[in-house]
Amino acid sequence: MRVLLDTVTYLWAYNSPELLSKKAIETLSQDTTIRELSAVSLSELAIKMAVGKLDWRKEEIVSSLSDLRVRVSLLHCDACLSVVRASTASSRSV
Repeated sequence: MRVLLDTVTYLWAYNSPELLSKKAIETLSQDTTIRELSAVSLSELAIKMAVGKLDWRKEEIVSSLSDLRVRVSLLHCDACLSVVRASTASSRSV
């Protein structure tokens, strides 16, 4: 199974797994699960760190990605940009 973690799920999986549902824990625990985090979520984490809402360092993000076996997906970022481009183009034609 392939799962795209949102920012909160990623943080909970690393810091507070007890907050995850039983199904989420089961899915993330399977060796066959491909865990992904979008580049947008990494940006959100950086913003939270910059404004003091997340007390992590860059090294903690790197180690948490490794510990949880999460890969960063740029593909989702490309898909988001496509949606933005499409919505911008359609708003110009109105």
